[in-house]
Amino acid sequence: MRTRRLASVAFSYVALLAAAAPTRAQPTYSADFPAVRRLVVDHDAGHAAYTLSLASAYVRQEMGRSRDENVGLRLMDAESLLDKLVARLRAKADVALPTLDSAFAQTDRLLAEHHWRQAAWGLKVPKDIARRTVGEDIGASAKFFARSFRFAGTEPDAGTALAIEDARRVADAILSTDVLPKDTREVLDALGKKIVPPTVMATLP
Repeated sequence: MRTRRLASVAFSYVALLAAAAPTRAQPTYSADFPAVRRLVVDHDAGHAAYTLSLASAYVRQEMGRSRDENVGLRLMDAESLLDKLVARLRAKADVALPTLDSAFAQTDRLLAEHHWRQAAWGLKVPKDIARRTVGEDIGASAKFFARSFRFAGTEPDAGTALAIEDARRVADAILSTDVLPKDTREVLDALGKKIVPPTVMATLP
């Protein structure tokens, strides 16, 4: 319990620092897990470690954006897991592909939830959040959610695939026109019901 409280304090501190930093000064990272996997398959541990370190930095960057403490703490745990894998790759230790796939699937699913929550929050305060940011979060949520299935070795069912497709359509429309389509809220809600467990969904405002 004490460890979790300390983690909560740490998350709040990191989020505060991220919020205080100028947005344009923040570097852009990417969670390119497919590239990491390819590099590991090619036995290029050095470049795999570097690419994975950028993915870990992306998770840390998004942790700073999170407005949900529970999600923020889980992002912190995900970053820690990725950093451990980075250390193993740098040490030229064997990292089994199933180990990578499991970590990537879990992290992608978490990032999908995080970006979904960010988009939902942005729709509630349209005067404070740029429409483009909402579109980027919807698109990122759809991308990470779809990718999580591939790393898990499964396929989304028809309803989930439709929710992902609709989210991508709405995200593309926002980014190309800077206008929110009329069904943005409906599409976002449908995506959220696929990402977030029903018991948790029922408690959201």
